[in-house]
Order: sequence, then structure tokens, then C-alpha cells
Amino acid sequence: LRLYERADSPMLWQYYADDNRGLVIELDQTHEFFTAKQYHGDPQLFKPVKYGQERPLRLKQTHPFDPLFYRSDHFANEREWRVMRPAGVADKQISKHDSRFYLHRMPVSIIKSVTLGALITKGLKDQLINLLKTDLRYRHIPIYECRLDPTQYLLHRVAYS
Repeated sequence: LRLYERADSPMLWQYYADDNRGLVIELDQTHEFFTAKQYHGDPQLFKPVKYGQERPLRLKQTHPFDPLFYRSDHFANEREWRVMRPAGVADKQISKHDSRFYLHRMPVSIIKSVTLGALITKGLKDQLINLLKTDLRYRHIPIYECRLDPTQYLLHRVAYS
């Protein structure tokens, strides 16, 4: 799982949220879902990504996963965090385009907010708003939307009204 510290980064919205047509689910990274040393009895790692110009050394015996928490400094603006867990503790596994994805159930209490993209389609927006406002599990979650700045390359995250 990859997490980012900012919900108003135009670059992240472009690359990871279907060019502003998606959504961001803000998660509480202080929740034990992330901070616990173990998940379903197996170890997990939750750390910020480090950025630099050189690839890290692969220290298999002492720190075999460290290289997975490094990226080129070209990506430093992303301010990314990553969670690593053994594939065997996933609640569900799906395959798509010759890749496997391992999914984990998240407690609803981990969701801090939902932010809708500036260019989200009306149909998807209506579906999401309906779900978030009518389903008792989600009614407490604040909803925001991004708005494109008219004069600068900025996004403004504002409360949904």
C-alpha cells in the first residue's frame, strides 16, 4: 500500500487519480492498522520512503526490504509512505493484467475524509455522495472536493456543500 501526505498535489492527482477524475481517501496513519508491528500475527513494516540519487545497497541478511522504501529524488514531492505485509495475510487476492494484488480489510474508523477530484464525472460524484451520506458506516466522514485554481497550477481542497 502506498500512502501520500498531501491530498492537494496536482502531480499526484494527475498520475494516480485518473487526471483529477478520481478520489482520495484520507487515512489515519497513526491507527494501529499501520503502526502495529504485526498484522494477523505476521510482521509488517510502515515507513516513509527515502529519496536520493543513488540506489540503496541490497543488504539481504540484515535489511532485505530496505530497497523497497527508497526512490529517486525525482519523486521527493510525493512524500510517500509504504506498508509491507506478507502476501499470505491478505484478506483477498485478485489478478489483473498479469499482476496480483493483495487486499486487506480496513476498519472504517481509519477513514478521516474523502476528497473528490476536480474533474470527477457527475455520475461517479453522485454515487459517492449518496453512499457517504446514506450508509451509516460512512455518514461521519467529512467530504471535500478539489477545485482547480483559475490562475495558478494549484488545487484547492474545500469542504463539499
